[in-house]
Amino acid sequence: MSTTKKILQKVLAKSIEAQKANMPFTVVFDLDSTLFCVSSRNAEILNHLADDTELNQKFPHYTPLIRNLEVTPKDWGIRTILARAKVVGTIDFFEMVRLKWADAFFSSTHLHHDEPYPGAVEYVQALKNANADIHYLTGRDWPRMGQGTLASLKHWQFPLISEAHLHMKPDSNRHDAEYKLDVLKQLVKVNADICFFENEPVIINLVHKYLPNLPIVFINSIHSGRETTQEGLPSIEPDFRH
Repeated sequence: MSTTKKILQKVLAKSIEAQKANMPFTVVFDLDSTLFCVSSRNAEILNHLADDTELNQKFPHYTPLIRNLEVTPKDWGIRTILARAKVVGTIDFFEMVRLKWADAFFSSTHLHHDEPYPGAVEYVQALKNANADIHYLTGRDWPRMGQGTLASLKHWQFPLISEAHLHMKPDSNRHDAEYKLDVLKQLVKVNADICFFENEPVIINLVHKYLPNLPIVFINSIHSGRETTQEGLPSIEPDFRH
């Protein structure tokens, strides 16, 4: 049995044990690059930008180059995508593409292109069936991405008891790591028996610093690369088929 399956089954078994003992057990999931692969969203945004009127007017020679680019699940942002395709252009061109990409990526417009990682929906449903209290904790902010996030969770049939179980930043100015730490601190006050699934080491390391006893499962998908996780942290591949 793979390490990934062992870890997933261990968390599920803990939920089943808590259910039998009539004790609460909370499982918290990040969304982007934890439950959802965002590569299709990136591909769609770049194709959309290839038709952007302003880009085509200012940079008619460069803009067509961003259409139909290869986007993989291991691409963080768009820099590696553009570099791998050897897209050429001026600094002003790349900066405008980056800004327009960010506006589109951090909105509800293209969220329907995200796809769950294999087995993600079934695994979260299995935890819910074992009476786990499922929460989603994301760096997405509600004003720009709230409605699209709710629609995406509903479309893919991820269990969501209420909107209170979906934790999103109140605005885009909050730092992801600090926001998630604050939410987890509040959840721990309600129920100390929590497991947290997350892909970003910056967030994991901050949570571990202030909540050292909170179990964390690292999703080894893609992240910013700004930090690495500590040794010995439970780590799984982005495949939830247990």
